[in-house]
Amino acid sequence: MSYTEVLGFKKGEVVALKEYKNSHGSAAMIWTALWDKYVRTPGMAKWDTWLTGDHSKLWALAGDNRLSQMEKKVLEATFDNYVVRIEDAKKLASYFEEFERRYGHPERVCHLGDMAQDMREAVDSGEYIALGWYWTSTTDFPWKTYPECETCGQELEESEDYDITAEGGKHVYMVME
Repeated sequence: MSYTEVLGFKKGEVVALKEYKNSHGSAAMIWTALWDKYVRTPGMAKWDTWLTGDHSKLWALAGDNRLSQMEKKVLEATFDNYVVRIEDAKKLASYFEEFERRYGHPERVCHLGDMAQDMREAVDSGEYIALGWYWTSTTDFPWKTYPECETCGQELEESEDYDITAEGGKHVYMVME
């Protein structure tokens, strides 16, 4: 079964803080809720979802003024390479909880409330620079780097943890207002 992880970032280290079985209870739940509220139209077929439809409509919601700040930030958290600074993580955790209260459904899995609690615990531990996510185990783990061979310049097969403190990294810090 697929899973989602909340990750803690330290200098040169990525720590899996918690694993949640069935990744449909995380990013997929967020995307479905926002698609159904803001993109779906009465004439759309039931199968026309973020999964089968035009993904650009979903991503464009991040700049759509119809969305609340909470909805925008929860969606933004699902974007590739986005992380939240540790000092902003409790605010995002409260958004996760609000999103679950508003869009959660008793017949569908939703991990956002549990993720929020685990994010707060990570903040309180004082161990991390930032928090991020591995939204679905059905994709490659995004927080590894593959150094180049100093002799030939080819990418080595052995990976290293992503270093969030390194210059020119791929991560994007969320801006929490």
